[in-house]
Amino acid sequence: VEATPEGSTSEASIGSSAAPGLASVGSVKSRATTTFDGSTVEVRARTEVSHFDLFGVLRIESIVTDVVARSSGGDTEVEGGTVVSGATFAGQPVIIDEEGIRTDPKAKKPTIPLLGPIVDALPRDLTGTLADLGIRISLPGPIEQDGETAGTVGATGLRIDLELSDRTAPLLGQLLGSIPSFDSPIPGAPSLADIIVLLRATRRSPARP
Repeated sequence: VEATPEGSTSEASIGSSAAPGLASVGSVKSRATTTFDGSTVEVRARTEVSHFDLFGVLRIESIVTDVVARSSGGDTEVEGGTVVSGATFAGQPVIIDEEGIRTDPKAKKPTIPLLGPIVDALPRDLTGTLADLGIRISLPGPIEQDGETAGTVGATGLRIDLELSDRTAPLLGQLLGSIPSFDSPIPGAPSLADIIVLLRATRRSPARP
């Protein structure tokens, strides 16, 4: 934390973290600043998540939430939101925004030949397809409130809800079975396929008295 007559700055960061066989994150960095130039106050908050990996199938290079509010004693300006960059699903570039998740029509075909048929079979809009697999992805837009003397802006960021159940486990198993090159994001850790097998065994095992 640093404070000067012109404003203040606060920064925080964490290194890589992971849930073995499920997801991993390269790093998380956040920065908050307040500046004053004698007439205008600006408050900015920025958080960046890098190298997010879900099941080794959905990969995102960066998730950036950047919001800012400015006031000069009169009208207040607020802006910002969350931007997802460098996202791929099964090796195919995808777009993730307020409309959901969909394949990028401008992207090139994957360089891995085995993924060609998989990519060709993907629908344009993946939101419903992933929901059937128990993966729900949403990126709500920012919430802005500005008035004559005060204003606020907030962003919920990228949200991913997972459902691992008897309904979704077989579908996830089929998906991973059709993608030979995607393993656990952590060497030596159980993959999603291992977790699905364990889930099935747990479901089928009779309860002990």
